[in-house]
Amino acid sequence: MVVSIKGERDVVRKELAQLSRSSAEAQAAALARAEALAEQVEAEKGAKRDLAQRVSKLAAERDDLQNAKAEVDQAYRQQARQLVSLQASQSLLHGDRRNLEDLLHENFLM
Repeated sequence: MVVSIKGERDVVRKELAQLSRSSAEAQAAALARAEALAEQVEAEKGAKRDLAQRVSKLAAERDDLQNAKAEVDQAYRQQARQLVSLQASQSLLHGDRRNLEDLLHENFLM
């Protein structure tokens, strides 16, 4: 019976050694996965920062374009008022009252 207990003990030791190796391999694999995930997170953070910078730059460009458009619109309205004024003056000079009434109605009363 002593021989079989010794044999059992050897089997148990071998199984424990195998479990220990399996556990170490599992830990190494888990560590490798964790490191890969950490690298992925850092890469995504960098991409997110880059995207935020691009969005900020585009927003600034949009604001500049909107300001430029407002200036152009204002200049256009001013030019249109000056044109109507010149046309009205011309109509007055030529005594074309009907044209003057049409100009005023089209540009100021509509």
